[in-house]
Amino acid sequence: PFRHSHVIGRNKDGRRDDRILFSALTNPDTLSPLLGLLEETGVPLAGIYSLPMISARLLKPLQAHGNNILLITEQPDGGLRETLLRNKQIQFSRLAPIQESSPEQYCDLLNVEVHKTQRYLNTLRLLAPGEPVDVYPIADAARCDAVIQRCAESEQLKFCPVDVNDLAAAAGLIDFPKTGYSDALFAFLLGNAQCRNHYAQPVHLKRMRGRQGALALRAASWLLVVAGLSWSGMNAIDGWMAARERGQLAVNSSFIAERYTKLTQALPVQPAQARAMREATQLADSLERHPLNTRELFTLLGAAFAHHTELEMRELRWFATDRRDARQPVSLASMAPSAGLALPRYTVSLVSGALRHFDGSYQHAQQQVDALVTWLQQQPGVIAVDIERAPLNTRPDTQIHGELDNQQQQNKASFDLRIVMELHDESV
Repeated sequence: PFRHSHVIGRNKDGRRDDRILFSALTNPDTLSPLLGLLEETGVPLAGIYSLPMISARLLKPLQAHGNNILLITEQPDGGLRETLLRNKQIQFSRLAPIQESSPEQYCDLLNVEVHKTQRYLNTLRLLAPGEPVDVYPIADAARCDAVIQRCAESEQLKFCPVDVNDLAAAAGLIDFPKTGYSDALFAFLLGNAQCRNHYAQPVHLKRMRGRQGALALRAASWLLVVAGLSWSGMNAIDGWMAARERGQLAVNSSFIAERYTKLTQALPVQPAQARAMREATQLADSLERHPLNTRELFTLLGAAFAHHTELEMRELRWFATDRRDARQPVSLASMAPSAGLALPRYTVSLVSGALRHFDGSYQHAQQQVDALVTWLQQQPGVIAVDIERAPLNTRPDTQIHGELDNQQQQNKASFDLRIVMELHDESV
């Protein structure tokens, strides 16, 4: 029941099949009493881990940089663990039996087991023939010295013995037991970093999951308490600042009211007539309900003088009225006290212009003005267009006078037009 598998890569040739690493405990009966004791005492189990699976964490303190690394560690139950790492990924691991022996006997057994493992890896095609392997025996100082003296290196095998005490110090373990075994080092690696469970079944992890859920709920409750206290504190500070601002505003309002009272008392009394106030109010209401739309007027005049380029506009006046024949805006002073303001219905525009380049031909100037008047009369919204003053006034009651001299007359053939447009109401 205690088994594990995970994908470690993919073949680069052929069908590109996935390469999967399988691991299992061949003697699960040794774990059953311990698991039963943990269940009986209610101790949560975090996981059951395989030491070869975490062997890659030793590469950094070992400072091993080879492509093929064979780690050799000794366990206290009389086993010699051999683990092959290719490109920092585990490929193979086996446990060889070993008895209590001297450093020289350890070297002889190590030499035999390493060559046996090398041949087996060549058979499995995990190692190509002649491919070099760096062997890292992890043992005490005496056995490391014996490995240096007795284990012969070759082109395929290179021995790099490492003192387990120095390796533990490099990994950060200070009080390492002087046993020569590496089990304490692996336990330290498991305790210092998160590691994925390898062999434990869900039924074994239920207490740990419950404990993790309880811790998560407790952390969430503490976060809620802290958030509530922070929110309450912020609200209290905001309330205090708002009360302070209200007090300051009350002081400022009192000061402004006092200053306003003093200033109004110092102003001279100016009586206002009721009629003037009524007229001003009526005028304001009328302007608000019926604003004068000058956009249509300016658009019309702009287009008119754009079509008749020989003419130019010198002056423009306009007003709103309720009469088509109005020549000037209504004066409030001339109205009867009881009369009300009529709603304006028309926009009257008084346009003054002249010929741009007058060559003395009044007939040509009059033709241009007539063409302008005809064009304006054809536009939508225009009710009437009157010529108030022509370039040359030919009416019977007009007197023509002047003088002759050698200088050219400076008359520009001026004219005045009166345009009446229908007023479109616009709400504001």
